Amino acid sequence: VLFRSGDGRERSYTIVGEGESDHLPDSISFKTPVARALHGKKVGDLVVVQVPAGELELEVIGLKFGTLSKKS
Repeated sequence: VLFRSGDGRERSYTIVGEGESDHLPDSISFKTPVARALHGKKVGDLVVVQVPAGELELEVIGLKFGTLSKKS
């Protein structure tokens, strides 16, 4: 998922299963607030996510589907 935050910064995360995010760079578990808020969204959608530091406003600007492999 590629998204733009409210301050204009772009970020990309791969949403993975529980425990996999520890082993893959730029990945987050599907159980995180950000991943749950982005689930089912499409390009152009805006979401507001509650995180421990407050609220994040995110705009989905890209989606990529596929498989990942671990890097040694």
